[in-house]
Amino acid sequence: IQKVFRQKGVLVIPAFALERTQEILYYLNEMVEKKEIPTLPIYLDSPLAIEITEVFEKYNQNFKPAIAKEAKRDEIFRFQGLSFSQTVQQSKAINDVPLPKVIISGSGMMYAGRILHHAKRYLPDKNSILLLVGFQIPQTLGDRIIQGEKRVKIFGEEVFVNCQVEYVEAFSAHADQKELLDWLGSLKTSPKMIFLNHCERVENFAHHLGQNFHCPVIIPTYGQQFELSK
Repeated sequence: IQKVFRQKGVLVIPAFALERTQEILYYLNEMVEKKEIPTLPIYLDSPLAIEITEVFEKYNQNFKPAIAKEAKRDEIFRFQGLSFSQTVQQSKAINDVPLPKVIISGSGMMYAGRILHHAKRYLPDKNSILLLVGFQIPQTLGDRIIQGEKRVKIFGEEVFVNCQVEYVEAFSAHADQKELLDWLGSLKTSPKMIFLNHCERVENFAHHLGQNFHCPVIIPTYGQQFELSK
């Protein structure tokens, strides 16, 4: 943020609507309150992320105790300079705001959503920064940019990647293997069947689950259908 402020650029942050965006807003709020970053326009340009943020605010008693206590005395997802862009018109209006500025938008791996419009506009700008937060699935636009591609296609048009690219994995919201095993182990009734849909090293984890819970572990293929009954 300090760098794009000095360079009069744009910090573009692709972020998932659920939890990732709220984590980022929480830390931005903290930095604003501690005056660790300069005052500049920050836009949350994602209707789904905005609605989910409002759900988080409504049920803030369910946060970790220290954060729940903080949320009682302060709006932890809102701060000076932050604007929510709900409509298409509001999203387009961000383009007219003078630099520098920050844009948080979905999707997190840049395969769809409003982030593509911002990427097309600011990837060629050497004064701007693309900040990817969290795991990028191989061959998604986010992953290809991290791997160093300097020409990408967005909406069928070739776009040059001249901006600075930063990658921070620490915001990943997924449970790791131990956390998933602990969660399954805490169920009152042991699972009779497990569908393993979204993880790394999926075959190894499926074998591990089968050994731990002594039930079939299915890795569904695209388009495969299952009928479930009691």
